[in-house]
Amino acid sequence: VVLPGFGNDQVDYRAPLGLPEECGLVAALERRGFAVAVAPVDRGDWLKVLTEGWRDADFFFKERGGVASPAFAWYAEKVSAAVAAVDGPVLLLGHSAGGWLAKLACLADDDVA
Repeated sequence: VVLPGFGNDQVDYRAPLGLPEECGLVAALERRGFAVAVAPVDRGDWLKVLTEGWRDADFFFKERGGVASPAFAWYAEKVSAAVAAVDGPVLLLGHSAGGWLAKLACLADDDVA
């Protein structure tokens, strides 16, 4: 399951910059035999980091924001949904902030490791 980085949309991993899908990361991994899913993150979803994060005091302190933080809980929920749709073992592939948020997803969902 590919976890989009900050500001990225799921389409950026399928057809980046409007290029044909065979140019995307998903196609490259599929050519190598992986079954690939992308967490259903849309570019506009990232606004929740700001619109929800300002209400959470822990959001402003490094290493204190957690799974329950409204700034990032939405992301963990999307990762859990993507993982739940996979039949079999899952490998999380996080790009940029997606790598950091993968840790939150592991904390939020016992089935993600």
